[in-house]
Amino acid sequence: MRVIKALVNLDAVADHRRDFCKLFIINHLCYNTTANIRSHYMIGVRAMDINEFQQWVKQYYDERNWSGLDIFIRIGFLAEETGEVARAIRALEIGRDRPDEAAGTYEENKENLTEELGDVLGNLIVIANKYDISLTEVFEAHQRKLAGRYS
Repeated sequence: MRVIKALVNLDAVADHRRDFCKLFIINHLCYNTTANIRSHYMIGVRAMDINEFQQWVKQYYDERNWSGLDIFIRIGFLAEETGEVARAIRALEIGRDRPDEAAGTYEENKENLTEELGDVLGNLIVIANKYDISLTEVFEAHQRKLAGRYS
């Protein structure tokens, strides 16, 4: 089962990111299955909409005092995580090309990309929360911008 495999592969993730990654992976898998059967087997975790997820991230980061970091430190974290997304995509597209990197399977590399996208999303949400911007507002503004620019 992909959920169990994804959770097992999180052993290498730093403790402070593991819970966030677990929720992101489970949430992703629950939304992307033909039946949400998997969500019924996960204790305390359920699929949620983007606004609920934004609030969950706010609470999770606030409880750990991570939300109060200087915004420029947060931007540095976002840049770091964006680089990790690029590395995960490279692994999916062309594989590992250094001898000290273990080659993973397609599924392992895809799971890693999912985790790294979750880290980017988490940092974006913290930034949005700092300025009281809902993700719904972000989505709507982006749609308006693209519609106005390319319609």
